[in-house]
Amino acid sequence: MSRRANSTKPYPVPTEEGTVYLIHLDRRYCHAGHYTGFALNLAERIKAHLDGTSGVRFMEVVKAAGITWHVSRTWEGVTREIENRIKESSAAKYCPDCKAQAQLSSSRKEGKEMTATDERPTSEIEPTEYVKGARTADTLVTRMAEAGMESDAIEARLEMARAEYDPGKATPGQQEWHQGFMDNMRGTIGTLRDLEQADAEQPAADQAEGYGEREAG
Repeated sequence: MSRRANSTKPYPVPTEEGTVYLIHLDRRYCHAGHYTGFALNLAERIKAHLDGTSGVRFMEVVKAAGITWHVSRTWEGVTREIENRIKESSAAKYCPDCKAQAQLSSSRKEGKEMTATDERPTSEIEPTEYVKGARTADTLVTRMAEAGMESDAIEARLEMARAEYDPGKATPGQQEWHQGFMDNMRGTIGTLRDLEQADAEQPAADQAEGYGEREAG
């Protein structure tokens, strides 16, 4: 369930009709892959997102991270009620790109199962202990965030889990794994905090956007 479903902050009363748009990120930002918005003038709103002047913190951090995106779907002649429903649900189930990717992945999996043999690569590059630790941190933080945990709670949980770690008794491999874990844990939690800040600021930005567009109109 999204944080918005648990939020006590009310959305602006959906009275005006405009366009709801769904943005698909070409690369996920932490655990987020979409942004849903409402505009009275879609072209101007998208341009503002591209320029980084829309006032939406999430789109600003996406731009700063160098992540490209595109508008995957629009609903014209609707109120913010449609936007609210998507935000309180899962944007992926409304996204044509995600559905196409899911179908492609399924087709590839079926093809691999049909053509699989007992042959295996003669040599594979084993990831370093640092990489293994970093991957573990990314997986744990992402799973806990998707389960609804906030960044501070995730950090506290992981810090508690590693409390028994003693660098003096650890092997060189364990030390390398731990370093990779800690480096990526801090970076991923920092990214998650940016995302939480963007999520917290969005209702106010959306309301300000609505006022601005009404005045401009």
